[in-house]
Amino acid sequence: MKVKVTKLYKGLAEVRNYDVKKCIENDESMIISYAGESMELSPEELENDVKNITKEFQSKMGGKPYKLYGYEWNPDM
Repeated sequence: MKVKVTKLYKGLAEVRNYDVKKCIENDESMIISYAGESMELSPEELENDVKNITKEFQSKMGGKPYKLYGYEWNPDM
């Protein structure tokens, strides 16, 4: 799964918890891109390397509530 983030928070790339869960369940890596660079996280890294979990937010577009999982930004691509 590819995910694009538009900003970093204290050096962390934040992605929605349901995207992380979907990748883990499907045994699929997540490629996070930011400012023309990207990094790939395996399902194991998604599960074990999370540095920060935010409080729950309500989607502004009427979707389901979500939390943001923060991963240390370390581009490899």
